Amino acid sequence: MPHARRLPARTDEPVDRIASGSGFGTGTALRRHFREALGVSPRAYRNTFRGVPGDRLSAD
Repeated sequence: MPHARRLPARTDEPVDRIASGSGFGTGTALRRHFREALGVSPRAYRNTFRGVPGDRLSAD
């Protein structure tokens, strides 16, 4: 998960490509693991680091 967690924040790679390169197989599997581990989708996680308004990680 650490490798897969870094990529959305650092690249514009699609989630499906990140998933296959990180051993998750599918974007669906990666999205599920992201939500379970971090409480957000890969897109919300990426947007947090890109400064997209209204799509921040919760501080809770």
